[in-house]
Amino acid sequence: MTRGLFRTDLGLVDQGIELGLDFGIHSVVELARLGELLLHSVYERGSLRLDGGQAVFTLRNPPLRMGAFSRVRLFWDGAEVPAAAVSIAPALGTPRALAEVDREHPVTIPVGERTRFRLGPVPSDAHRHVVRLELQSVAIPPTVWFEFSDVLGAEPGR
Repeated sequence: MTRGLFRTDLGLVDQGIELGLDFGIHSVVELARLGELLLHSVYERGSLRLDGGQAVFTLRNPPLRMGAFSRVRLFWDGAEVPAAAVSIAPALGTPRALAEVDREHPVTIPVGERTRFRLGPVPSDAHRHVVRLELQSVAIPPTVWFEFSDVLGAEPGR
């Protein structure tokens, strides 16, 4: 984990403590529950699997904060995956490498349509992996991110 990610996580803990002191622990519990619900509505659980030696997974794209992004970064178990080694394919679009995404050529993640990510090659181990996506919006400067963990499924037919 990089120092910046650790600092962000500590900032969230600090904000959670402040919120708990101001509004009570139940408000913190409900926010955590809401965050977990949102996570489950974005990542298609069980979609993380091997395909041709590469990892693939799917986002469901609920009507939250999807849209056009000028930068997308993907982290696999805390290490950033080079943008040239990751592609994104909206259901009705052509796959694009994240290295091709910039402000003049944003990637659109449409609401209500599944988006598939492909990265690799990755080791074919079957333990739980943590995937983090950081998305820089074209319209709103701050980066949004979310994380999920899942076990890497085997390649079809194996």
